[in-house]
Formats: sequence, C-alpha cells, structure tokens
Amino acid sequence: MRQNSFSHSGSWGGAYAYGKGQRILGELSDRAYNLVLGGTLAWGFLVNAVICLFFTREVLLIPAPLLLIGYLVCAIVGVMMSARSKSPAVSFIGYNLVVLPLGAVLTVLVSAYDPNVVRSTFVITAIVVTLMTLLSSAFPRAFLSLGPTLGITLVLTLLASLVMGLLGFSPAWLDVGIALLFSGYIGFDFARAQTKLKTLDSAIDSAAELYVDIVNLFIRLLAIVDRSSRRR
Repeated sequence: MRQNSFSHSGSWGGAYAYGKGQRILGELSDRAYNLVLGGTLAWGFLVNAVICLFFTREVLLIPAPLLLIGYLVCAIVGVMMSARSKSPAVSFIGYNLVVLPLGAVLTVLVSAYDPNVVRSTFVITAIVVTLMTLLSSAFPRAFLSLGPTLGITLVLTLLASLVMGLLGFSPAWLDVGIALLFSGYIGFDFARAQTKLKTLDSAIDSAAELYVDIVNLFIRLLAIVDRSSRRR
C-alpha cells in the first residue's frame, strides 16, 4: 500500500502523510481500527435484522413512494454527514441515517421472497464478503488499481439497469454482472480503508462504504438465488 513514507486517504477523501512507525494523535492501531470497522458493520446488519424480524408489518404499512423518498433523503443526508464530518459521533449518526431506512427497504424486499432463499442468500453473501476481504488483504495493490475500472463499470451498469427497467426487463446477466461489480467494490473499499489514516472517524466512514457494497451484493444475489430455485 508501502515504503518508509506513504499517504493515507482521509474520510471519503483527503490524504495524510507520515513516516513509517510514527503515530498521529487519535490514530488507532491496525487491530483496533479494523475492530471498529467490523463492529460498525455488525451494528448496521443487526439493526437491519431487527427491523426485518420484528417490524415487518409496520414497515409494509408505509406507502411505497413515501418509503422510497424517505430512504433517498435520509441516505443523502447521512452520506453527506459522514463524508464532511471529522467527528466519529456525527459520522455514526450519518451511518445510521443510511442503515435505518435501508433496513426498511430491505424488509419490504425480503418479505417478497421465500425464507429459504433469503437464508441461502445470506450465507452466500457472507462467504463472498469473507473471500473478497481475504483476497483484498493479500493483494491490496491489485484491488486498489481497480478503482477507475469499477467506477466506469458502475456508471455503465446503472445506465443498463435504467434502460432495462424502462423496458420492463430484468435479465439474469445484469444481476450477475452487478453482483460481480459489488464483489469487486468490497475488495477495493476494504483495501482503500487500510490506506486511510486509522482514526475512529475513518473506520466508521469505511464501514459505511462497505455496508452499501454488501447490501447491493445481497440484493442481487437474492434475485439470482431466487431465479435459480424457481428453475428446480
């Protein structure tokens, strides 16, 4: 990621440079940083699970347009808070503004699928996330070099999704392509997280990025697994 002197990306941008072995005030150890990152991710998924398990009926009573608008507004505000703030508390609030409404959206989505499909998708998602994290740890430079490619692919994929949606199509190849794309983003964002100045705020910001990657992967895998189960 490294020589005697290197730079760290700040919270969703910015850079910090310092010599090897030096510790900046507020900087965490690698272990503590990744524990905070993992704990923040776990919190997000725990909140999602609680909403799905105990508040499905209440969420389904919310009109779909209101739910979608509420999610978009909260998500935009949450991302902006996390991106612009250097305060861990503010970044964590921003993170939850993404997690809570997205949990409601996931509840509506998951309720339309067979529970066995949901469970299988959860297991597959966990396996893919673990694999991409391990690969990213082993080959960080390779994943970091994927940034421009992933960005261009994301734009093209969004355009393809928009066109297919307008035409009323949901092709299997598009779900597979998006699942592969966000698998790549998991590896990329984890590698990038390790290049940031390891502060509490950076750990929360990195968790927010990975959370969005993982949720997008789960959604696409859900469609793939469901389609596969219907063919049996």
